[in-house]
Amino acid sequence: MVRLVRADVRMLPFRDQSFDVLLDRGTIHYLGNPDRKRYIEETRRVLRPGGRFFLRACLYSAGHRNDIGHSSMFALLQGWQIDRFDRQDLVSDTRTMPALVIRLRKAAGSERSRSEI
Repeated sequence: MVRLVRADVRMLPFRDQSFDVLLDRGTIHYLGNPDRKRYIEETRRVLRPGGRFFLRACLYSAGHRNDIGHSSMFALLQGWQIDRFDRQDLVSDTRTMPALVIRLRKAAGSERSRSEI
């Protein structure tokens, strides 16, 4: 069963450890630094230990170069097990989008509740 929910990624309306897999195909690069941090904390909160998080962080937002790069993403993702971290040129019908493609795993013992965030 699929249930679609419209929500703020900085305050997800789900219980702690609700999911085995999360997918971001175009959110994080539109957020500013404080909101990115909050978003990553929320993903950690709702993901079960050992759960996987697939993340695509484009290097351009609305046609302009943003501040996303290898070092900023590594800093943001401290505490995650990084299974893949590649720069790729993603091809669409109209253009090529440079992006960081990241596959993460939530480390055991990294559980956090909303009250701790």
